[in-house]
Amino acid sequence: MYSKEDWRLQQNRSGSLLIVSGTKWVAQTSVASSLVEADEVLANAHLIAAAPQLLDACQVALGAMATFDQDKGWVKEITSVIQQALSKAKGDQHE
Repeated sequence: MYSKEDWRLQQNRSGSLLIVSGTKWVAQTSVASSLVEADEVLANAHLIAAAPQLLDACQVALGAMATFDQDKGWVKEITSVIQQALSKAKGDQHE
């Protein structure tokens, strides 16, 4: 189970980006990598920090999709995409 408190982005004294939930450290990344552009690292860190809200949004969207006609192709397609994202987020899907 992931940390339920809001995740936020902080930068420490050494320049590393920390994703923090309450008083707990969730993840860390360095902007000083020569392999990845600093803008990309920052964008990835923001995406990680938004993960709990994105997970909640997918769960709400999946519930909303259940109210549509399940025989419609677009409903099946969107439902499948949401289910795949939820499976990956929960660790059920292995690459």
